[in-house]
Amino acid sequence: MSATTDSMPAVGDRVQLASAADLERWQMIRSLVHELRSVLTAAKIGAEVLTGPRADDPGYRRGYAQMIAEQTGRVARLLEDFSELTRPASADSPVGEERADLNVALDTAGRELAGLAAHLSQELILRPAPSAALIEGHQGRVTQALRGLIEYLLVTSAPGTLVEARVEPVLGESETITVLLSRHNPEGEPPLEEALDWSRVSPAAARRIVQDHGGSLALRQDGDGFGLVVSFPRERGVLAGFATEELPDEAGLWPLSKLRVAA
Repeated sequence: MSATTDSMPAVGDRVQLASAADLERWQMIRSLVHELRSVLTAAKIGAEVLTGPRADDPGYRRGYAQMIAEQTGRVARLLEDFSELTRPASADSPVGEERADLNVALDTAGRELAGLAAHLSQELILRPAPSAALIEGHQGRVTQALRGLIEYLLVTSAPGTLVEARVEPVLGESETITVLLSRHNPEGEPPLEEALDWSRVSPAAARRIVQDHGGSLALRQDGDGFGLVVSFPRERGVLAGFATEELPDEAGLWPLSKLRVAA
């Protein structure tokens, strides 16, 4: 049987495709190495302080021990995000077989990053929707996506920055649920530029997870800062107002979900 070119790229095209895939893979690895080197350098500095003459000072000891703990946590999260980027599509179960709650994802991600925000002298505020924000998908991976985007905003911002994450209320028959992530510079600082480095491991992993769930990400200018609009398709057949835990009227937030953690 004679070979045809209808179902298979020509040899030259296959070489180009392979080269493009290799380049993308190399860029991911280079980005991971760069980020790990930065994190481990910070942890090494902390370890040197704890073995030096200042180790007897309780303030220094506590602060640098916390720094080492936060940096090792970042290493674990970077490796998890890199694993997500290298996950073969065949390893994923169909998204529609599970459900995820964006309120729960936001709360879990925020609690995990509260210590990092405090270490960076920043404020992290979480605002869940007043009722369940259910989508079809994997709770763990959705949490990982929100965590990666929030962490990116934290680690690329100046001390004193306010980072806010809000799940928009689900209205009527809306087919999507939106999470708004924004950051604002301290008063008197110039506005933040609208930019996002998708070559960084965590944002890239978050984008893949969101897209795997049929969602989308978009940048928006937000006054003195910039924000991310993360949208997911709403779970089919869920009635509007299907509530989980009620939120306190006086605060409008879940208990312990408002993480004002500036040091």
